[in-house]
Amino acid sequence: MIDNIIDKFGLGVEISDVTPDEFTATAQVAVGGTFLAWVFQFTGDMFILGPECVRDLYSEMLQTAQFNMDTGCMSEVFENDWKL
Repeated sequence: MIDNIIDKFGLGVEISDVTPDEFTATAQVAVGGTFLAWVFQFTGDMFILGPECVRDLYSEMLQTAQFNMDTGCMSEVFENDWKL
C-alpha cells in the first residue's frame, strides 16, 4: 500500500504509525470523484481518516454505489454528482 501512496502523492507524503499491518499517510489532495475513485479501488484496504467532510463525501459515494449495485442501474444522481 505504501507504494501506491508514494506513486500517487510522491516522496514528500508524510507516512507515520507504521506497523507490519497498517500505516497512516497524510497528504494534501484535490477532493473529487477522481480521488474518491482512486481510494475506492483498494476495496476496503484504504480508509480516509479525515477531514470529516471528506469522509462523509466518500461514505455518500459508497452508499450510492451500493444502491446502484442493489438496483442494477446507475442513478442519475450518481452520474451527475460523481462524473466517474
